[in-house]
Amino acid sequence: MNRAIAVACVAFATLAQDCPREPWGLRSLTPAPGPTVYFDSGAAVRLHLANGDVITGTLATSYTPGGDHLLIAGRAIALNDVQRITIPSSAALEGGIFGYYGGGIAGISKGYLSHKKDNDKLVVAIGVGSLVGMAIGSRFTRWLTLAERTGHGDLVWKPSRAFLIPGPGIGDQFLTTCDSGVVAVGDSPDGGPFLTKLQRAWTIDTMEHRLVPRPVTGVRCRSESWQTPLRVAMPERERDALTFAPSSGKARIYVAQRAMVYAAYPQLEIAVDGRPVGATSPGAFRMIEVDPGPHEIAVTSHGEKTISLVAAADSNYFLRVLAKRRFSDWKIGRIDRVSDAAAGRRMILAAQLVQP
Repeated sequence: MNRAIAVACVAFATLAQDCPREPWGLRSLTPAPGPTVYFDSGAAVRLHLANGDVITGTLATSYTPGGDHLLIAGRAIALNDVQRITIPSSAALEGGIFGYYGGGIAGISKGYLSHKKDNDKLVVAIGVGSLVGMAIGSRFTRWLTLAERTGHGDLVWKPSRAFLIPGPGIGDQFLTTCDSGVVAVGDSPDGGPFLTKLQRAWTIDTMEHRLVPRPVTGVRCRSESWQTPLRVAMPERERDALTFAPSSGKARIYVAQRAMVYAAYPQLEIAVDGRPVGATSPGAFRMIEVDPGPHEIAVTSHGEKTISLVAAADSNYFLRVLAKRRFSDWKIGRIDRVSDAAAGRRMILAAQLVQP
């Protein structure tokens, strides 16, 4: 019985992982300073006005709260006239929940709990019910309240964290605040310190209260789920490392540990020419400046792996370290040189510099 319920819960969690986790339908949301709601151009909204009119349409311009008007359906609507703002959302998650319980009740009614060998049938019934419920729910749209005017006359925005009302082609993806007042959407991270695979990014225009599209190149969006026991480097030191510009006559060696689900372990000690330079953890990197000539880089904890290279002046070298799980302990899988400079830079941009 307990085994069946546990398996069913895992199955449903797997099925629902792409469903909205917030009532607003966006995942991996992180706290944002200042305005917390951003409209992308083309976002669908419904406005309930003080005179009783209801306007449904798409926004003509990007917008952040703090402005005076919303441009929708060819009209400039003053926020002072808006009583409530709602947005469309799929009912897939609710359908999946009802289907989950419906499948369980159907399985129990057929006696699938009577014998241990029938437990798998109960799991299948719950899984099928969840899928059917999600499929049915996805065909229905509900309108969720995003902002509502209180009795004191204030228009109160409901989300407490960074939230994007997406325009066409974005779908159910994350929004996060990034460096230098930038917001972006893209795919979820793979356990690393920064969200990668960004698709679109904007700069917040605080004067016009709107979002201005900008290239995603060079934008780094921190993942709040990534934590390391190591001390991270000061921002100015990391900015210098990310210039990929060695001191005159020197070479830089970047050693990055591949990101994993566990951001804390294993910690691997790095040594250059027999001199310890500190540890890394999954998703972290170290930068070491060296003189031109031959050098040996070693990973000396959880086993030992070494790699040699001949450094040239004013050059960068990128090394990737992979650790593997071995029963109750870890071992060093390998240390590779990333010969493609562009790939090496992308690897470092997605990692976090730790304090020397």
